[in-house]
Order: sequence, then C-alpha cells, then structure tokens
Amino acid sequence: QKYKVHIPGEKGVLGRLEDPSEEELEDSFLKYAGPVNASRAETNAYRLKGIPEKDDFLHVTCFRLSTDAVRAKAKEYGVSVTALLTAASGVNKAGIPTYKILADVSDLRLLFAPEHGLASAMQDGAFTKEDGALHPETGARLYDITALRGTDRLAELLGEVDIAVYDIQDVGARVYTYVCNLSQLMRAAKAAGKPVLVLDRPNPIGNRICEGLTLDESRFSSFVGEYAVPTRYGLTVGEYARYINAEKGIG
Repeated sequence: QKYKVHIPGEKGVLGRLEDPSEEELEDSFLKYAGPVNASRAETNAYRLKGIPEKDDFLHVTCFRLSTDAVRAKAKEYGVSVTALLTAASGVNKAGIPTYKILADVSDLRLLFAPEHGLASAMQDGAFTKEDGALHPETGARLYDITALRGTDRLAELLGEVDIAVYDIQDVGARVYTYVCNLSQLMRAAKAAGKPVLVLDRPNPIGNRICEGLTLDESRFSSFVGEYAVPTRYGLTVGEYARYINAEKGIG
C-alpha cells in the first residue's frame, strides 16, 4: 500500500489479509513424524551426541570458547593470516570484540560484515555495502559478505588467508540470516580449500525442543531460510554448521 504496488497472493506468495490455508496451519512434525522408510545409516548422516533424557530429548552441553582457547587453536594450526565473519555479538566475556582479539594474535586480513553491519547498528535488510574499505581499528579489508552471494569473489578472497573464522551469536531460528551467511562462508572456504572455525555459543532458546514448520527447501529456499530444518532447530550454531556440512556435503 505504501508504494501503491499490488502483489497478488498466488504462486507461493501469501496474502497477509487472507485466512491461512490448511497447509499453512498443519503441524509438520505431526504429519511427518513416525516410522519412515529412509535409512539413517549413511556415514554422512549427522547425529547429535548427548545424555538421553525422558521424552526422547538429549541433554547437549553448550559452552563458551575462551579467548585463550582461540589463541591456542591459532597456535596449533600455525595460523597467521585470518578472515573473520562477525558482528556486534562477537565479543569475549570482557566485551572485547573478536576482531580485536584475532588482530592481536594473527594477521587479520579480511573482515566480513553480515546484515545490520559489523556493529549491528543498521536496520533490518540494511547492509554495509563495503567492498574492501580498510577497517580503522584493525587495518583489515572490510566486505559486505551478502553482496558477494552468487559470485566467485568470496572464494577468491579466502584464497588469500589460512583460515576463516565465524563468530556471531545465534538466536536458534531458521529465519536468522546470519546462518545463511555461515553456509555461504563454508561453501566458499571449500572452494578455496580453506578450513572454517566456528566459535560456538549457547543457543539462547535452548537445544531441547524443535518447533515449527520444516522448510520446503525445493520450493522456498532463500536468504531467510535456506535448508529443510524446522523454524526452531534446536542446535547451537556450531552444531548447525556440522549438520549442514554432513547433510549437504559441503565438505
């Protein structure tokens, strides 16, 4: 209405003023849960590990990765040149940004900013549009990672570094665009032959429950929902990365 543009509610577009269809209201878990014929014995099938609890839940331990652990991992791999995808939530327990920590222990060559920008101060759907500008605090080249989607440039950039690091607090919901940027980073790192280190953080809404519809990946895969997981997927961001790496064969 604001722009006087009418988009008909058809061909997958939902009309916000129309009553929802039966398909929209159905519980996908009730529909698809139960015995299935598909085998889960494949070697690449990802399984969460944890202590079994009642009602088929698993108690999965969440944790924080300390600054010292980051330094130790960098030393273990002999890392000197690093790329980092992060935002304002990427800080240690003292509130120091991860990019400052990595700049102290490695040659932080590339910084990638997701939606809302590196400082997470921009509106929904807003991006930095940076394309190699020098970051004033670290001297790293800053890029809008979303602008690199659908191109080979991200893989080319990662060819300059030894390792790519991801540190953004997740919210545990499929529509959070940062996990789409994570899979983008993983695919580009695979193409460049570089490892990805995900600094895992607790899932703030917990790991014990999965809820919501499972995305029809063949029809509706997008920047706000890429893979066939439920709206609330019950994983930390590190577990999510391991899951899609195994299930989607990113490698």
